[in-house]
Amino acid sequence: RREGALWVAPRAARFELPKLYVRARLAKIPNGPDDLAMACLVAALAADDVAEALYPATVCGLDYSIGSSEGGLVLRCGGFDAAVPRLLDALSAGLRRLADDDAAAPWVEPRRFDAAKSSLTLALGNAWHDSERHARKLRLCLLMPGRQAPPAVRKAALEKTGPADARAWLRRLLDDAAVEGLACGNGADVEASSLAATLSTRFGAGGDREALAPPRVAKLPRDSCVWVDAVSEDAENATCAVECYWQLGPDSHATRYLADMLEAVLEEPLYDQLRTKEQLGYSVSCGAKWTSGVQGFGVTVVSNDAHPDYVAARVEACLADFRKHVMSPAFIDDFLDHAAALTLRMSEKHRSPCELAEHFWECLGDGRPDLFDAHVVEALVAGEATPASVRAAYDRVFGLGTTPGRCGKLVVRVVGRAAKFGEGRGPTEERAP
Repeated sequence: RREGALWVAPRAARFELPKLYVRARLAKIPNGPDDLAMACLVAALAADDVAEALYPATVCGLDYSIGSSEGGLVLRCGGFDAAVPRLLDALSAGLRRLADDDAAAPWVEPRRFDAAKSSLTLALGNAWHDSERHARKLRLCLLMPGRQAPPAVRKAALEKTGPADARAWLRRLLDDAAVEGLACGNGADVEASSLAATLSTRFGAGGDREALAPPRVAKLPRDSCVWVDAVSEDAENATCAVECYWQLGPDSHATRYLADMLEAVLEEPLYDQLRTKEQLGYSVSCGAKWTSGVQGFGVTVVSNDAHPDYVAARVEACLADFRKHVMSPAFIDDFLDHAAALTLRMSEKHRSPCELAEHFWECLGDGRPDLFDAHVVEALVAGEATPASVRAAYDRVFGLGTTPGRCGKLVVRVVGRAAKFGEGRGPTEERAP
């Protein structure tokens, strides 16, 4: 149920401890990389500013955090239910006080501002030195250009930011942001009114509710493949990474199960062929790739002696070769084993109130409160899957067989500046369209 801007999650009777967990999001539609960088900086400054005042709360077993998310702020607090509303109020009041301090006085101590800014600048400068992380984050930047930005772009925006800019940004956020919260735990129903009042009085009147919606994701046309190349930012990086991503479609219980089944079916064969037999890379992995309401599937390979062109071609060949097993009678036994394991995993209940609260919070962030009971529904969906449906999906996703309308594909290739390639494993002159 909802009470104002606060979602109140149903009480899980199996948890007897009087624990309460609260999450709150102050969201606004980011205006480019400046907002993305500013949110990280303000979150770090706010966390440092309230640390001393809220130290007694941590000693008493309560926990809290202030973080950033896509140009906004996220507050988290939890612990014994009677104390959590006061903790949320103190955390919210600390944010408001930081924004409303006398403009003539120094906003924060200069050394603290410089330390926070320097730490973030360093982190952004090193963010893409790892080839695998570079490829993964670059994919997100390409799929969500309005909500993601490369570290170098955010770093440049951060470097020109001063204390006055940060304070003005925080004031605008607190006055104009759309607010959404969640209360989950044994005391949620009792404390809901107090928590909702804190959110409504400490922050703005509502703001643009569109800011709470999941960001739009670029749609990859079917039967097409987009290739994106990048060079590692570390001059001494000798590794390359390639991520092959197939966009399955809008998030649903069925597409989630399909992505999980593909991961279960392909994880061991891909690793055995590409890592063990061909020695292509340090790591070979595959799995579901959820991107703001859009489900996908990806294969990632990190190599120290093979160019991403060669690796991408080997991934395609491996998928095509493994199709023979998928279409064979022997696959039925494998399917039954994978289906049973997935059903068992999906039907597992959350082990703690905090874990349950995080699940609910992710559902709200995804704009999908209907997924609160996803573990039950997905277990039922698993019971409807058949070997024939998985075989048809395999051909449809990877463009094999005679099934028309292959899922849109994105291939991100990151080449290390110091990379050296083995014989026959260099770049190819011709690339797939």
